[in-house]
Amino acid sequence: IACRATACYLADHVLTESKDTCLHTRNTIIKWSWKFQHLPPEGDMLRKAHVPTEIPGLVRMTAHDTSVDIMYGIRMGHTPAMSAGLILQETELRPRRATEDFHTSQQAPDSLENRLLTRIALSPVGEPLARVSNDDGVKSLLLSILSALLAHRELYFDRGILHQDISINNILQTPKIPDGKSNTNGLLIDLDYALDVGIPDGSETTVLRSGAPHRTGTLPFMAIPILYNPGLAHRYHYDLQSFFFVLVWCCIYLGSDYSANPNQKGGSMQSHPDPLLNWRKGHCVEIALQK
Repeated sequence: IACRATACYLADHVLTESKDTCLHTRNTIIKWSWKFQHLPPEGDMLRKAHVPTEIPGLVRMTAHDTSVDIMYGIRMGHTPAMSAGLILQETELRPRRATEDFHTSQQAPDSLENRLLTRIALSPVGEPLARVSNDDGVKSLLLSILSALLAHRELYFDRGILHQDISINNILQTPKIPDGKSNTNGLLIDLDYALDVGIPDGSETTVLRSGAPHRTGTLPFMAIPILYNPGLAHRYHYDLQSFFFVLVWCCIYLGSDYSANPNQKGGSMQSHPDPLLNWRKGHCVEIALQK
């Protein structure tokens, strides 16, 4: 396991239960993922975010826990190099550079970041922006993005938490009144790479990186400075740039014959070129130049 391998399951949330009746609602998602050991848990970020009051347009947490880790719970202390029959001294182990490819490298990677299996119950349940129907129209799409943008603003300026992973996959459309507690149209989700950077005081301060050993985010929506420099400290306006790229993406792809999936590398059956194909694949610097 060398990625988050995120999986989400729709779950029944039991509201009341007795011998004769069981009242429940299908408005909860159980999310399983493998997080980097040194990154703060998403549950901790959400717990802080919704205190002292809930942030409209931000996903809520019911419960979360962390169980097995990869290094000792699965690999039993074995490194990939040991599994490949390579004998390396501890001083020779090094972290893999972001530019190295596991599939093309002639030598087995000699170390991997340890990850922890996390489970978190989230609500409410939303739909991806790519599934916004023609009946919902442009207004519903824009309101969904606006709700997520306002939640992102409050998350940073009032709670001191920077999201750092804005993409079309992390903004959902929700019913106007999903559970009686919110009347927003959109939902900001996925705080896996969020950092507690402190409430800004008006001065220009350096924001720490997410801590991941590579660029974080989805390529078509990464801010241009991050694409040019993977070691650059993330800033609030980089997330705003990602929101803009989400809007551009929606304007071009939603309602068209092209796939709105940002992870698809091409292969369109259309006779004319995919308009943002160069945002999906290629070297990070080349993608930055295309943007």
